[in-house]
Amino acid sequence: MNSNHKLHYIRYEDMGKDQGKIKHLFEHAFPIEERPPFSYHIKSTRQEFYGVYYQNKFAALVDLIIYKDVVYLYFLAVKKSFRKKGIASQIIEDIFAKYNQDYRIYLLMEEVDPSYANYEERVARGNFYTKREFNISPIKISEFEVIYSLLNNNKEVSYIDHINLFEYFLEETGFFPIYKKNCFELK
Repeated sequence: MNSNHKLHYIRYEDMGKDQGKIKHLFEHAFPIEERPPFSYHIKSTRQEFYGVYYQNKFAALVDLIIYKDVVYLYFLAVKKSFRKKGIASQIIEDIFAKYNQDYRIYLLMEEVDPSYANYEERVARGNFYTKREFNISPIKISEFEVIYSLLNNNKEVSYIDHINLFEYFLEETGFFPIYKKNCFELK
């Protein structure tokens, strides 16, 4: 992605000594049941995995998978010390500026249900994305027993689109058969 006046994006492979910082953020920002092994991210050539810098300091990570006309916002995390500075919002704006014209953009967000211990956090996350042009679709996907809602940019993305994107993404790792066995649409 292009740098803007506020943020600077550096591909993971070009981050040098800061690669450890992106791994640390990845492993601490997402629960273990919601993240694949970090090695899948650094071995795949089929994604755009960036360290995001704010005022020349590592502040966030963003991981996109692009397949045909679909962009999947796989992971987005901002370091705690950089939150409330508009960084996540700017990242979303930058993604939309680059891809919204010609692509269907989507993400999976943990299901929002009062039965979860972090219900308020999930509500806040949903509000964050819906305020930034994402819509919560009726599609629910279970990945390794974690239930997600599919959010999109007003352009329909189906469960089949998601599976096709992951087949493309995981093809080179050999992990796709395991993923497909553990991922299904909830009806």
